[in-house]
Amino acid sequence: MRSLFEKAYRFRYVIYLLLIAIAYANSLHAPFYFDDSHSIADNSALRVLSNWYQHWFNPDLTSSLPANRSYRPMTFMVYNWLNVIGDGSTFPFHVHKLLLLSGICVLIEKIWNRLVLTIGKREEPLFGFSLACLWAVHPALSEASVYITASSSLQTTFFYFLAFWFFIRSTPQFFLTLLFYAAACFS
Repeated sequence: MRSLFEKAYRFRYVIYLLLIAIAYANSLHAPFYFDDSHSIADNSALRVLSNWYQHWFNPDLTSSLPANRSYRPMTFMVYNWLNVIGDGSTFPFHVHKLLLLSGICVLIEKIWNRLVLTIGKREEPLFGFSLACLWAVHPALSEASVYITASSSLQTTFFYFLAFWFFIRSTPQFFLTLLFYAAACFS
């Protein structure tokens, strides 16, 4: 049984993508729901690529409803790009979220393995791999993975884990840690 896990571990990144693709395949063509309409579909600021940087300076561009405006420039900058790329389609948004989820799986595994090494225990990569696989298909993630406006949660998690990964490395890279932490805060 262990040799099967060892073989699977060699292809772990492909396995993460496959698990996520299988779990969320039926959401790839899901329409805009709830907050997606005023934040993305009805938001004229997201239809023109020249607005991509203005989300950093003008929070009024984040929603067509004044009561729902917020300051999340990284999120809305990505929404702007994806909306223009997809010409209003939801497909690029869903692919983006599945790629973020895959990246989080990789980071969970790397962080787990690094923390286990740091506290002096021997490395057990299969546990980190199993933890990442559980993260990939856990039903608690379905809202953040299907509901487009909730992708800010995935984006924040991805950048936070990336910052944490650069912080706990054997030679910490503080500039990258701060850069990705700031990206998490602005998501």
